[in-house]
Amino acid sequence: MVPEPGEEFRDCAECPEMVMLPEGSFTMGSPSSDEGGRSDKRPRHAVRIDYGLAVGKYEVTVAEFRRFAAATGHGAGKSCWTFGW
Repeated sequence: MVPEPGEEFRDCAECPEMVMLPEGSFTMGSPSSDEGGRSDKRPRHAVRIDYGLAVGKYEVTVAEFRRFAAATGHGAGKSCWTFGW
């Protein structure tokens, strides 16, 4: 059964809480008028998703990622990305 847009669900007791998004459009990218904007975020452009999409309701925790990596054999890499805001 496919969840309805806005419906929250879990695939299992230990799985993260998810929410179903509806299909739709949004504008991605940084406007050229944003002086602090990064050039790799330009040009702004329309993005359309033609299907429902489930996303995590909350950020993925380190513990959740460790369980995923152990269960799937995916490595965590040797570094992480950080942003100095």
